[in-house]
Amino acid sequence: MNLRLRFLFFFLLSGYFSVGQNKEVVKVGTGEYFTSYLTVDGKLFATAFKDNKYKTLKVPVDSIKDVDGAQYTNIALDSNGRVFITGIFSNGALYAKQVNKDAYGNPFVGNDAVFGWYQAYLTLKEGDVYMWGEDILGIQNGFFIEAPIKLEMPKGKKFKKLVPLTMGSPSLMGLATDSSVWIWGKNKGTPEKVKLARPAINIAGVGAACYVVETIDDLLAWGYLGSYLGVPDFSTSPISIRKKWTIIGCKFPSKELIGNYNTLHIIDANNNMFGAGENIMGEVGNGKQYPNWKNYSPTPFAWSWNHNQMVIEPVQIPGKFQNLCTSNSITFYFYVQDMTGQWYSWGRNKARSLGNGITLNPQDESNYPNALGVPAPARVEPLNVHWKVIKFHKDSVQYPIANAGVNQIISSHTVMLDANLSSQNGGSIVSWKWKQVEGIAANLSLDNKPQIIVSNLKAGNYVFELTIVANNGLSASDRITISVTP
Repeated sequence: MNLRLRFLFFFLLSGYFSVGQNKEVVKVGTGEYFTSYLTVDGKLFATAFKDNKYKTLKVPVDSIKDVDGAQYTNIALDSNGRVFITGIFSNGALYAKQVNKDAYGNPFVGNDAVFGWYQAYLTLKEGDVYMWGEDILGIQNGFFIEAPIKLEMPKGKKFKKLVPLTMGSPSLMGLATDSSVWIWGKNKGTPEKVKLARPAINIAGVGAACYVVETIDDLLAWGYLGSYLGVPDFSTSPISIRKKWTIIGCKFPSKELIGNYNTLHIIDANNNMFGAGENIMGEVGNGKQYPNWKNYSPTPFAWSWNHNQMVIEPVQIPGKFQNLCTSNSITFYFYVQDMTGQWYSWGRNKARSLGNGITLNPQDESNYPNALGVPAPARVEPLNVHWKVIKFHKDSVQYPIANAGVNQIISSHTVMLDANLSSQNGGSIVSWKWKQVEGIAANLSLDNKPQIIVSNLKAGNYVFELTIVANNGLSASDRITISVTP
């Protein structure tokens, strides 16, 4: 690879993006193969292939207030309660198809929330649950559900949150407005109430059919792959896991509780983020993933879908966070914002899912879906990104990923900079170099260690640049902004 191309690759990989439209994004719809970005003014954007290149374009729909990911599509809700399925036509054009009527011939309006579920969809309408698409629950003998139908509801109950689970025996968990929790099981029709000692305040689920409920004084888990969260597999009754999180500093009640296919994440009462579960594709966000995808069996750079690989206990991901976005629908990546509104993404980078400007061509993407994974939160600006298609094969050089950490807002005169989330798949980092590039001159205790102390900070903004070198001789850089308040 020539020097100019190498520099471009590192530029994209390290998150060197200008600040602009990025801060207008308020939510990300995270499907397995389709990611969309909702802006503060109700517009929806996604990446499509046009004029022989990938571009971030507007989805043809307006006044959107909510979005969620399915598998190949997203589901969006507008300010009038109308529902749209969004995606990409085979010719590369983006589309938005309104769901006009329910199964009973009534106009399908007045919806309050939307949820993607693999190749099915769910909404909440005045607290009632509607479903259509693939018959995941077996309510129509496995036949495709053409229009939204109302699920059987517990008598007198209304719901405010739904969590669909895909693996094991697929099911749907719902949190009712009276703080009770219910589960619709496959081929059962009638939902069953979960027996809880105290009222529930939030629910989540790992896609591998592990249920999670936060009550007013506990955190409970059970299910098909309960081992992902530290309880027995196939457990059927809620078991407390709260201590596993509090022992590492997680403070309850949580501000956000959300799971995807392999992991559970919590943003706690102090805006700290914690994750646990199967970390083979870097979904936890602690800078780790499969040590060397080149040697992965049976197929290099392609996760086998086998379970219980690299399952880890809860860990804290350094930084302060808000607005975590992911999905249970076969999704292996995340988006989150820091406290200034800057977006970050991490996990498996397939189908332009991470919005970071690096992608493979479709054939390489099919063969090597784990070639460009990012195992820790990395700054992205998906609305302004310029895409670079990387040629790849199983013997391609694996590049280091520099990670200078999450932007910080502090009120002290000193700060620690930490590069330990930097990584080199199939190798190691052999050197670190820090330097200040913006702001009043500060004192760096050292400049050649992964962790350094910066002192003599005064009110204002500071930018520091990290450059790492891996044992294969390749380098990468990243920057962090420190904002010091008076």
